[in-house]
Amino acid sequence: MTAIVWERYLEVSPQAAEADIVRVEQALGVRFPDDFRAALRAHQGQVPAPNILHAPPVHDATFGPLLHVAPDADGYEADYAIEAAAEIWRIYSPKLVPIADSGGGNAFAYDYAADAAQPPIVFVNHEAEPGSAKALTRVAATLDELLAKLGSD
Repeated sequence: MTAIVWERYLEVSPQAAEADIVRVEQALGVRFPDDFRAALRAHQGQVPAPNILHAPPVHDATFGPLLHVAPDADGYEADYAIEAAAEIWRIYSPKLVPIADSGGGNAFAYDYAADAAQPPIVFVNHEAEPGSAKALTRVAATLDELLAKLGSD
């Protein structure tokens, strides 16, 4: 496994406050998995390096910036707020909670419809018809598992 180095991408504090994490969880009606909560507390708005998913069934997908829970983000940074992104991706499932941008209009998200207690991470393909088999592709059981699958170009 390659060690992950996190690099600044968004102009938000990389350290999410616990109160902000709880606020977003309550707004979305979910509890984030512990590994994601830890990632938010240390790396929100940052990009991991390496950041390319090289694992079936999705190949060469970019794991972009970790979305954030910062309440005061505006402009470009506001587009990467978990709550804002969740509104966009609701067409695929009202229980979908995006966690990272994937470039090209795609995303990585927790699928709370599949399991509310331990939601798997899915790759959301914006080119697929919502509800189709190609729209949501399971890529990992946990964030730690997904990060372990990342490599370079």
